[in-house]
Amino acid sequence: GERAARGWPQEVLAERAQVGATTVRDLEHGRVRPSDRMTRRLAGALAFDRDPISVALLDLRLQRAAGPSLRRWNRRRPPRKATQRVYAEALARLDAEDARKRDERAERHDSAATFLAEFERTLLEGPAPVPPRLAPADVWSGRWPRVRS
Repeated sequence: GERAARGWPQEVLAERAQVGATTVRDLEHGRVRPSDRMTRRLAGALAFDRDPISVALLDLRLQRAAGPSLRRWNRRRPPRKATQRVYAEALARLDAEDARKRDERAERHDSAATFLAEFERTLLEGPAPVPPRLAPADVWSGRWPRVRS
């Protein structure tokens, strides 16, 4: 999605992420499972012109998109404190964004439920009164409207 939005071929993304073009192709076609390292590399390559929080946010989005297929590597040492702070802020932003989207979906659901309740109420009240039929003379006066130019 992000690669195509920028108009980059797979080879450009592969070069920027320092991976092989076949790796990018296989990831996009779902032939291989992404790893947390790979999502970090791809996020760094796609968001190279943004601040570190935006890169971490894109990394977390890629990890969430991978879902249970994401492979996590065991680390010998924990990430640096600065990296932990950046990812904590990015995670907070992502959670707030998800909560906002959930609220919007709930609001749409509530408005749909309100419409459905109103529709059912009108059905129970019976059909709306039929307006009287217009006579041909009421519809067409016999003259074209005057157009001023």
